[in-house]
Amino acid sequence: MIAHASHKLVLTRCAEQKRDQALKGLRWTLLKGRGQLSESRRDDLDILLVSLKTKCTTRAWKCREDLYEVFNREQINIAPYR
Repeated sequence: MIAHASHKLVLTRCAEQKRDQALKGLRWTLLKGRGQLSESRRDDLDILLVSLKTKCTTRAWKCREDLYEVFNREQINIAPYR
């Protein structure tokens, strides 16, 4: 399930990158887990997420992260309340 979300994230970024060159070179930053990123890449991700709140790539990344969180819970039937 997460693999499908990751694939859709890559496709969304590729399509959006044609209009916005700021997304160029960020594929692996978006696909890696936040804990696996170096400090500079984490900063790049934070800047991207703050500056691109209306972008489809940011929304796709957020959906993938939420899905990842749900699947990694010990009690899968309890979803986070926001």
